[in-house]
Amino acid sequence: AEPPQKMPVGRPPKKLAEKRKLLALQQSESQQSDNIKKIKKPRPVERIFDKIAPYIPESKLYLSLLEFEKRLDVTMCRKRSDILEAVKKPAKVTRTLRLYIYNTYVKPDPASEDPQAPSGSSGSWTLRIQGHLLPLQDPLFRSDITPPPKFSTFISRISIKLDSPLYKHDSPVEFNPATEIQDCDGVELKRTGSAEFPAQIQLYINYSPSKYKVEPPLSTLLGITLETKPKVLMALWTYIRDKHLQDTADRSMVMCDPPLRQVFHMDTMKLHTMAEKLSTDFLRAPDPIQITYQVKMSGDAADNEDCYDLEVEVDDPSQLEARQYTETLNALHEADNINSQMKELANELGKHKKRRDLLLGFFSSPVDFVNNLIVSQSNDLAIISEPISSRDPEVERRASFYEQPWTAEAVKRYLQT
Repeated sequence: AEPPQKMPVGRPPKKLAEKRKLLALQQSESQQSDNIKKIKKPRPVERIFDKIAPYIPESKLYLSLLEFEKRLDVTMCRKRSDILEAVKKPAKVTRTLRLYIYNTYVKPDPASEDPQAPSGSSGSWTLRIQGHLLPLQDPLFRSDITPPPKFSTFISRISIKLDSPLYKHDSPVEFNPATEIQDCDGVELKRTGSAEFPAQIQLYINYSPSKYKVEPPLSTLLGITLETKPKVLMALWTYIRDKHLQDTADRSMVMCDPPLRQVFHMDTMKLHTMAEKLSTDFLRAPDPIQITYQVKMSGDAADNEDCYDLEVEVDDPSQLEARQYTETLNALHEADNINSQMKELANELGKHKKRRDLLLGFFSSPVDFVNNLIVSQSNDLAIISEPISSRDPEVERRASFYEQPWTAEAVKRYLQT
């Protein structure tokens, strides 16, 4: 017989090394599967129904109802997020603002007329400017749910210049309905006088968000005359992107083509420089609406009335209900936060009460307090150190054993683990 071969010291046999590698691989796979099982651990309700399903066939309907409820919750969360995203970008619709300008005249009283007063200063007149939105023809729109905005919402400033020597020290007269006179349907101006004259009225529209007048030649290049600053920047960036004007080496540099060079008078420029020049050189405050009205000292309000239609932008009525929904969600979220804070405060109060009762018990009778504490801890120690073999299986298998006070707490802990 051949003598056995000697293996190198410190190196296991080849087959033994392969077995160890295989064993280590199996252990790692089993550990990974255990981790997956821990992650995908079924809920207590599903685990219980898996056990009782053979005895109660109708339990499968309840499990399908739970699955449907889960899908419904996911759908509602997705729709809620869609509504929140839509509210962040409010849509605007164009409405017609009907504007009325008229004046009334009150003749002077001959008995109270001052003979020393200058000519044309007797009597009084009242100029009124008012407006309202024309109703929508949409049958789904209800004005009781979404009342239309007032006249003061759309006009930021009104300037009235009275072209008469009698009012040269009292002209122009300015109103700020959006700030000074909120939620009103119009303004009025009352003065004394009996001579007819023209009044130059300037109406400044209150744009929300703010809009700017785009000066030429940029307005000619982009085809925009009045728009918000972000949209003007987006239109300019779209032009640069479509014309491939960005430098390939430096993406922040723009190579101006002839139309863009005619606007900015530069061959190359940075993007941030272009945005700065846009704000300083090409965006201006919108021009006011000019109206000339003849103040008359005869006839009634209907005879002296001029009517104009202005196109204004208002929030989409369909989004107002979505905004109310989001406000309700925010209120519910605040209520939940308040409830959680109340629970934390109640827990803190409970802890402080237990501590106070403990200190009061020690203060009132230290000897009795220490003796009761020793007895309580001795009982706890006896329960903890009780051997498992002392449990009586015959007692535990009877239903009366599970009617004790600790049963409800034990069931809750079992279902939560």
